[in-house]
Amino acid sequence: WEEAGESFESALQSIRLDGIDRLDEGAFPWSPNTLLLLNHYTDFLYQQYQENKDANVLQQFEEYAQLYLNVSEKFRKQFTDPYTKSILIKDNAKVYQRNIGVYQQLYRETKAPRYLAAVYQFSEHGRTCLLRDIQDDKILHYQGVPDLILQKEIELKDQVAALSEQVLEYPDSQQLQQTLFRNEQALDAYLDTLQEQYPHYYRLKFNKQIPDLREVQAQLSLDQNLIEFMQDDTAYYALVVTAKKSQLHHLGLNSTIDKKVDAWKKAITTRDLKATEELGDQLYQLLWAPIRSDLSGNRVNLIPSGRLFYLNFEALKPKGKEQVYLIFDYHISYALSINVLFNDSSPAHQGPIVFVAPGFEADIKQNYQEQLDTLTAVDEAYMKTIRQPWSLKLAKQLKKQRGFQIYQGIEAKESNVVRQLPAANVLYFSTHAIANALDPLRSKLILAKELGAQIEDGYLHAYELFGLSLNADLAILSACESGIGNLQAGEGMISLAYSLQFAGCQSTALSLWKVDEKINTQITAAFVENLRKGHHKSEALRLAKLSFLQNQAEELLHPFYWGGMIHMGQDGVIHPAARFGKWWLWALGVAGLLLLLFFRVSLNRKALNLR
Repeated sequence: WEEAGESFESALQSIRLDGIDRLDEGAFPWSPNTLLLLNHYTDFLYQQYQENKDANVLQQFEEYAQLYLNVSEKFRKQFTDPYTKSILIKDNAKVYQRNIGVYQQLYRETKAPRYLAAVYQFSEHGRTCLLRDIQDDKILHYQGVPDLILQKEIELKDQVAALSEQVLEYPDSQQLQQTLFRNEQALDAYLDTLQEQYPHYYRLKFNKQIPDLREVQAQLSLDQNLIEFMQDDTAYYALVVTAKKSQLHHLGLNSTIDKKVDAWKKAITTRDLKATEELGDQLYQLLWAPIRSDLSGNRVNLIPSGRLFYLNFEALKPKGKEQVYLIFDYHISYALSINVLFNDSSPAHQGPIVFVAPGFEADIKQNYQEQLDTLTAVDEAYMKTIRQPWSLKLAKQLKKQRGFQIYQGIEAKESNVVRQLPAANVLYFSTHAIANALDPLRSKLILAKELGAQIEDGYLHAYELFGLSLNADLAILSACESGIGNLQAGEGMISLAYSLQFAGCQSTALSLWKVDEKINTQITAAFVENLRKGHHKSEALRLAKLSFLQNQAEELLHPFYWGGMIHMGQDGVIHPAARFGKWWLWALGVAGLLLLLFFRVSLNRKALNLR
């Protein structure tokens, strides 16, 4: 142990900047080797502690684990090249997961609150970092941020990266070190400016602040529960947070739980009632029964991890006909992270409910074909898109109601929809979606095709949504598997729902499997009606499902039919446009004045006649 420790200390000293003795992120120039070395050293320190239980070694481990976090956050602001990103993404996820396992073990042994706080910290950092790491090479435009601002940021990063490489090549050059220091200061100052002038963009790409567990507890009502699922290399854990306490539970092996979730999803989509009930009971016993006694009240905000993103907990129940699904006893909503859930976003503005329903009838495909010239290849996948008659039927019904803007059939083309989205309060996409597991930011919603000089191709991609300035309370993605994207280690679901939320939409209702169009349209229509009555978003969806479950034939009680949609994000009531526009208020006011004048004239005439 002593010899290995000396070797690590020597290695750390060799990469530290000359003349800097303090142990912080400023002591290291950018290099992937810095993070790799800090990773291996923290792993070594914990192994040493397990061997000899030396408190000094444990303290060293905690210091270097925090240092790794700080250094990775510093480098994250500076990197530009794909290789650097791949190192950060791959290495960070493994380190965060390992440290979750380390700190949960320390917490189980000691019950010290600081170890529970560390478990939470590394879980939340893992969730918030990965999305930021993969953005730069995919997303070219961000809502409300001029391209010149983005270009300036890239130039400053490139300067810092180039100087870091020179410092690595000439580590004894004090002049290079000083120049690097000045450029890092310039970059930090510029980012401070971004934080002030473009706060939403700054939060999206650079904000590393994770709310303290006690701060989170202070914001919870007595009947509200947070359940954050997390993983290390081998197991799932659940952090249960209520207004009065926080508890951590070991749930079981990753491999066991993942296999059961996969089998449950297959049973759901094949409508195998027996397998659904057996697997639902097994998952209930693994994931819900251990935490049930810690819950306070029936309101649950649930943050999934890994394959648990495929699971709708509402559809779990203990085995037996007399038992009921969790949806009957609990009010369950989902979130990407605690940090996102309690993010101080500005309230959405009032606006219409924008309903998009291409329908994909024969006329929309014929219109597309007629616009093609002889040199343009036909999009065969688009031509095979399945019809959605029930969404068109709903569009016709909603057209008769105030507060809706309907884009159906040929009118549901990308240029129309994108132009209207920033003004909307609720976005309702009743269409098909394509999830790209290999490149999740290329997942897309299918709209009506249009040809010509415009750049729109009829597909609204996840990466395009980042360039929109949304101010919506809610987006409803009534599309097949709209919520399923790539499951990245340490992060969870990268999908259209992610993109919408970071574009400025406070929450999303999305589908987890290929839903039945007729029944799903019925449920989402009731969902929207409940929203307009003033119910909270998650409760409006729950009530729509419970209403459907009343007096249904037994085969339609299977979760496949009602459990596909979930609510993810910040809860609350929506703020649609007032039932009447401002001109109605003026008209009513003028009418009132005319009536008042009429009565006054009538009274005066009567008075004159009496005389």
